[in-house]
Amino acid sequence: MLQERRFYRLGAIKPIDVDVRIITASNLLLNEEVANGNMREDLFHRLNEFTIYLPPLRERKEDILFLAKKFVDETSTELGKKLHGFSQESINWLLEQSWSGNVRELRNTIRRAVLLSPDIIQPHHLFQPSGIQMISSPKESVLSNVSGGALKDIAQHAVERAEKRAILQALEEVHGNKVKAAQRLHIDYKTLYRKIKKYDLNR
Repeated sequence: MLQERRFYRLGAIKPIDVDVRIITASNLLLNEEVANGNMREDLFHRLNEFTIYLPPLRERKEDILFLAKKFVDETSTELGKKLHGFSQESINWLLEQSWSGNVRELRNTIRRAVLLSPDIIQPHHLFQPSGIQMISSPKESVLSNVSGGALKDIAQHAVERAEKRAILQALEEVHGNKVKAAQRLHIDYKTLYRKIKKYDLNR
């Protein structure tokens, strides 16, 4: 059908002509897949009349900030928050990342930052320490200890739990050294001290 633009219905004896345009997409390099025996060569050549290569996000830096601002606007509207954009440090952070997950990863990172940021998005709102699980175990509902079901209340509760977990893990990794923990979390010492007091983590 791809080559002749006609096909037979099951059990039919007369062909049916079709006038279609076939568009395919893949996140793999198909010529390499052919060479490795993972794709039929004849199928590849029938599809490969014209190729458009879309570079990964890390190769088109000019798109990162455009998309990031778009995701901030979408998430802010959804949560009813008013943010004042990104600090220069957070912009630099965004541009330095490899974004192996491309646009999906960027979107998730921005949505998390909007949840965490009270005003201007800073690097520590974007950065997720390794090993931190933003969502609790299945036995612990995200709605637990939240009165009502308002999205703002749920979001605030999730933010507080995520901050508390991130601080605890950072302190554990640096054996309680608050200066090093603040550096690891990309926040200043006073901010860390205030949050430790807020979440009663001194003990």
